[in-house]
Amino acid sequence: MSWRKTFIFGLVLLGLAAFYYLYENKFFGEREETQRRARKVFALKKDEVQGILLRKKGEEFEIWREEEGWVIRYPLKARGDKGAIEKLLKALLQAEEERVLGEGGEEELKTFGLSPPRVEAVLKGEKREWAVLIGDENPAQTAVYAMRRGEKKIFLLSLYYWFQIDKELYDLRDKTVLSFDPQKVKGLKVSYRGNKLCLKKEGQEWRMTFPVVAKADKGAVEDFLERFKDGRAKKFVDESPGDLRHYGLLSPRAEVWIEEEGREGIRFGRTDRRQEGVYAQVAGTKNVFLVDISVASLVPKEAHEWRDKEIFVFDNSQVTKLALHYKGQEVVCERVGPEQWEIDSPKRLKADPNKMKGFLWDLKGIKVKVFLPYKPVHEVDYGFCPPRGVVKVWLEGKEGPATLIIGRTLQERTDQIYTKKEGEREVYLVARSSLDVLQKSVKDFQYRKILSFEMDKVQEIEASSPDKKISLAKKGKEWRLKIPKGEIEGWKTTSILSCLEDLEYEDELEGRDKLNLWGLDPPLYEIVLRLQEGREVSLYLGREVPQAKGRIYALSPAEKKTYIIDRAFLDILKNYFFEAL
Repeated sequence: MSWRKTFIFGLVLLGLAAFYYLYENKFFGEREETQRRARKVFALKKDEVQGILLRKKGEEFEIWREEEGWVIRYPLKARGDKGAIEKLLKALLQAEEERVLGEGGEEELKTFGLSPPRVEAVLKGEKREWAVLIGDENPAQTAVYAMRRGEKKIFLLSLYYWFQIDKELYDLRDKTVLSFDPQKVKGLKVSYRGNKLCLKKEGQEWRMTFPVVAKADKGAVEDFLERFKDGRAKKFVDESPGDLRHYGLLSPRAEVWIEEEGREGIRFGRTDRRQEGVYAQVAGTKNVFLVDISVASLVPKEAHEWRDKEIFVFDNSQVTKLALHYKGQEVVCERVGPEQWEIDSPKRLKADPNKMKGFLWDLKGIKVKVFLPYKPVHEVDYGFCPPRGVVKVWLEGKEGPATLIIGRTLQERTDQIYTKKEGEREVYLVARSSLDVLQKSVKDFQYRKILSFEMDKVQEIEASSPDKKISLAKKGKEWRLKIPKGEIEGWKTTSILSCLEDLEYEDELEGRDKLNLWGLDPPLYEIVLRLQEGREVSLYLGREVPQAKGRIYALSPAEKKTYIIDRAFLDILKNYFFEAL
């Protein structure tokens, strides 16, 4: 047979195979889909359902789809819980006959709990309705007996669907305390036992308008709105209360009013006897319900809880000068360029930009604990005359400095200190511990690093001690031992370099005539770094400083300067290099 005939026969067989494959899939697929539809309890689409009726245990719940969403019409008028109702509807529309048992008479219906039924679920359309009756569980407890209204066929319905259908009125009712979008709230009024508080949103910030005009704590207000939005009714207690005094709502303990598109409010009364929650009532409605105690406790008890407690508010990059007078120490620093600072007083020195940045962040971290009205006659009582300390911060574009005056410790609370911002008509109590950041000397701002290099540019390391020499080279991102031959854990090398990069001196020594006495000529220990650009950075380590435990002498050959440093670096060098290799 020629290759041409073989090819034609192959095409014919392929075509026949494709035909049968498509035919069988189409035929059996359509048949399977038809069978699946026939097993459906309700052969309906979601948009055909306008209402749901549940009858169970002598009760009846009627729910209807309206413009604003699902609404419970009976036994009371209330908003429905969209999520719960949609889940119920989905279960009803997806429910299928698990196994058909056959037709039953009155005796069988009673036996299977279908006369009367345990639950009757009705789906209502525009012109007609469909219902399923649900009875007892089967002996295997895997399904319930069910039948469509108007039919005699009894079938098994999976317990999965039964659990989705078996709902109480509480489950289907909207339990939202107040419905609002925190991002769209324009105003807020709250009161707690007569203490009133009013806020307005201005742009992206919140401002307090009563009882004082002041900046509000944006984080605290937004946290309240987010958490309050999630508040839910735990239990619906009374739909038509006769006497609100019974619930503590005639003179409510707390109130919250939220201004969005309109104005919504809620009142909180007393805690119920079982301590299950707090009685509450939404303004404009009659029903009383219980909310969790945690929801009611979100309401601030005093105005200061929502006041902005930051004393210093600035962008670090805007600070041009800083003056600190505290506990006998005086330091004045000035910015001389981007990320460059100098100490002006008590003597002119280079300042460490990272230390300056850290101090500015610490300064902004001082928070007010309590706001008090300022009374000039009490200047001495506050400890402001003379003050214990003063902090001044100059900002770019501002005429004078922002000044914080620090007074004495509060007699009743030794953990709090009186402070005052110059020009303000209030006194602040701040935590004593928060002022620890002000206990600084010149050394705390001075640039005191011994070596200047970037870790990722180091290509070789040599280290020597009185009895050992070590040499390492970098290959790619890995460090390899050259002398002695062997392996080294990369983290050890990284730790050595990191310690060297951050190494600071504690004191600088004058004169070079004692280098031999200090163990620096020749050095007891030497470490040399070779960088990508061919530059070398080295450090000599010498003897321990007499009468200064934990301190050793060090020398930077390039700078020709001698220092006293903490011996911790030498201990790390010994542990990771000289004793480990």
